[in-house]
Amino acid sequence: MKRYQTEFKLEVVKSFLAGEGGAKLLARRWSLSEEKIRSWVSHYRLHGIDGLRPKRSAYSAQFKLQVLSEPHRESRRPVGLSQTSFV
Repeated sequence: MKRYQTEFKLEVVKSFLAGEGGAKLLARRWSLSEEKIRSWVSHYRLHGIDGLRPKRSAYSAQFKLQVLSEPHRESRRPVGLSQTSFV
């Protein structure tokens, strides 16, 4: 999947919001899918510029190693349920 710079996404979104064209026209102009443009516009409307920035994992290497070293638990059944299956 191709990654786009935040500045590029913002330029496309601002073109859409300024009425320079609909998703179909802008998709052809920028060689993007209509769905991608609509998605960027939606994220921008909900979260502003942060909605266009890449998402990064915030887990540290130490945390990841801790999770991997924990013993696996057989089951996490809610309290009060028996082991019998329901039909």
